[in-house]
Amino acid sequence: MTAAALTVDAPEPLVIYITHGFDSYTFFVDRDQLHRVRAADSGASALPDRITIALDRKRPFAEVFEPIHRHVIALLTGQDPAALRASGGVEVRDYDAQSTLWRQG
Repeated sequence: MTAAALTVDAPEPLVIYITHGFDSYTFFVDRDQLHRVRAADSGASALPDRITIALDRKRPFAEVFEPIHRHVIALLTGQDPAALRASGGVEVRDYDAQSTLWRQG
């Protein structure tokens, strides 16, 4: 199998967007991908649409997000990050800049 074929078959990551305030980040799942996580969760209505967390915006995003990523992902999706890794992983993107700030490794 070629590298190109492997790329085509690889599932897309679940995208979590962020917007930022003065001293915080607001996280939310890409609306076009909500079906990937909400359909699998029977208590989907109990999951928040977005969460806001005060974080040090002077430090690199990946550095402040890494220690809390499991909690943010679980709160927004109702799923364990390890389970999401098997279905394409998770990417956190800046909503305004459309740049990837963190990728589940």
